[in-house]
Amino acid sequence: MRRDRLDLMLIAALGALLLLTTAAVADERPPVETTIRRADFQAIWRRGAQKFVSQVLTRPYLRGRRFVGFEILALFPNDKRFRDARIKPGDVVITVNGYRLERPKQFMAAWAALGKATRLDFEILRDGKPQHVLYRIVEK
Repeated sequence: MRRDRLDLMLIAALGALLLLTTAAVADERPPVETTIRRADFQAIWRRGAQKFVSQVLTRPYLRGRRFVGFEILALFPNDKRFRDARIKPGDVVITVNGYRLERPKQFMAAWAALGKATRLDFEILRDGKPQHVLYRIVEK
């Protein structure tokens, strides 16, 4: 696989990882909020970005010629835990914990920061409308 394609896949996948898991959205609705156990989150994070990327299908989402984010096409299709996730296929991930995910360096910086994160904060588009999805990482 070409390196640039792999880099693009890594960038796209980060938004999905954070499913189990700070940017403000220009939306007046309150965030969709839930929790994830730290042990569950760490189990995914410790496997690494490449393993994560292999479980997520995305594509770039553009408005005109401008990159907006990555559209989620499928999330861990063989894992029942993701069936009720707050981020769903069709959502467009714009930021994760304030990190834009346009370039490989941005993806890797966001991935590294997640190891000590206390929350996973997504700015997304759902049906073309901005939405904020928040996962608080809890001990139990």
